[in-house]
Amino acid sequence: MKTLKAKIGRKYVICDKDRHGNLRWYLRLRGRPKHRFKELPFNEDGQIRTEFLQEYDAAFTNAIISNGVEEVPADDKYSLNFLLKQYFASQKFRKQKAVTQRDKRSVLEKYAAEHGHRPYRGFTRKHLQMSVSKRADTPAAADKLIKYLKAVFNWAIIEDLAEKNPAIGIEKINKTQGHHAWSMEEIEKFRSVHPIGTMARAALELALNTGARREDLINLGPKNLVVDKITYTPSKSTNSSSQNKVTNPMFRSTFMAIEATRQKGLTFLLNEYNRGFTGNGFGNRMRKWCDEAELPHCSTHGLRKSAAIRLAYAGVSERELMAAFGWSDSKTAHYYIKQADNDRLSDSAFAKLMAKEVT
Repeated sequence: MKTLKAKIGRKYVICDKDRHGNLRWYLRLRGRPKHRFKELPFNEDGQIRTEFLQEYDAAFTNAIISNGVEEVPADDKYSLNFLLKQYFASQKFRKQKAVTQRDKRSVLEKYAAEHGHRPYRGFTRKHLQMSVSKRADTPAAADKLIKYLKAVFNWAIIEDLAEKNPAIGIEKINKTQGHHAWSMEEIEKFRSVHPIGTMARAALELALNTGARREDLINLGPKNLVVDKITYTPSKSTNSSSQNKVTNPMFRSTFMAIEATRQKGLTFLLNEYNRGFTGNGFGNRMRKWCDEAELPHCSTHGLRKSAAIRLAYAGVSERELMAAFGWSDSKTAHYYIKQADNDRLSDSAFAKLMAKEVT
């Protein structure tokens, strides 16, 4: 009997025989009614049945959640706390950027403070959906939590620590279109307020030229110049191989803006102390520059979107757009090109209609 229970590999499972000699299997937690399993634990070949494990996980989770008791110790290998501990120690997590690691730890550990004692194998989409609903007032935070939990469970499945991902299928609740993409009129308005010779102008031209994220933009400098091109490895790249590097030609407008403010330093963009910006410092300064130009809805990331839109409307292919921005996934490039194609098709359709009306 002990050998059979050990083979199941689950705690709190007991077994006895009825008067006919048949084995009866139960989940027994102290202070709770016993749960008799409807599913048998083994198939004819003596292998653990998936149906039994699913019933175990569901019964165990239901017992824990319905009673609101932290039954599972924090270091129990079936708890979410333990799973997160393994995930944070994994190569999958540790090879990510430090800023990404900090953000994931913050979000996941905050969630684990409330739910870490629960057996992660019993988590269902319904349970996670409830967590999302509780965060309806902060939709971006709710979506980020699900995104990070999905990554944890995907990793757990690969490591044979889980069989399903309960975060799959949960829709985003933050339905905004993201950062506003600058129009040409807004770009020209910024230029008129911040002429050549100002750091604001250098930031604008460099952002439009490279389409770099803020964390990459502030680190660009002479080291990134190769003849008349700007080359760098995006910080979100998973490795530093050449295929992840971005190499774009430098526009004359960018060259002029940089040369007009260029000083001895490791980066092109410098703060008032002639030092390189921090990410937050540059974000605050860009906010100030935009407000001075009466562009309160514009941001650094919006320039990245504008750069992508400009290339898409120029007729580049998905692969070309991916290369220009260092994207490894074609999804984002496809979005911009599809938008540009739709606008061109719409213009073409109405042009044909107007031509017929003239004739």
